Amino acid sequence: MITTIIFMAVVASVYLVSGVQFIPQMISVLTMCLLALAALVFLLMGRRPRARELGVQALAFGALSLLVYGGIKLDNSFARSGAVRLAAACEEYKAKTGSYPETVRELVPGYLPKMPRARHTIMWAQYAIVGDKVMFLLEPGLLANSYEIPSGAWKVVDAAKMFPAKP
Repeated sequence: MITTIIFMAVVASVYLVSGVQFIPQMISVLTMCLLALAALVFLLMGRRPRARELGVQALAFGALSLLVYGGIKLDNSFARSGAVRLAAACEEYKAKTGSYPETVRELVPGYLPKMPRARHTIMWAQYAIVGDKVMFLLEPGLLANSYEIPSGAWKVVDAAKMFPAKP
């Protein structure tokens, strides 16, 4: 059982460190399914104690999967509300200067007390201001969430749009 706990900690750490959502979610679901299948095979072979042990491990990975999923949803909700607050600060900045800031750093400390974090992960936890949009990564390397300041509309876009090439 200690190996299960260690493996679960590693899977959860992948999300907490990198912010990557898909991989830990799929690993925990796949592991749960494989353990449940193994438990069924051992049960059919008449080895109830081993089947029970594997079933408990499958349930543990099912719980981990739900925990990771809940954490992702909570983190995304946190990031979206932060983007709306950041957009309000951008509007204040524009009212004073005539244009939106180019970076979040321009808003601190005059419009925001400190640099906001988009996520509770170690990597990829920053916001970016790109034109009239506040953006944060949903899935590093793949998707970003974009909040259009003037319209208040949300869009999921390619993550590369969060890091436009400088002229």
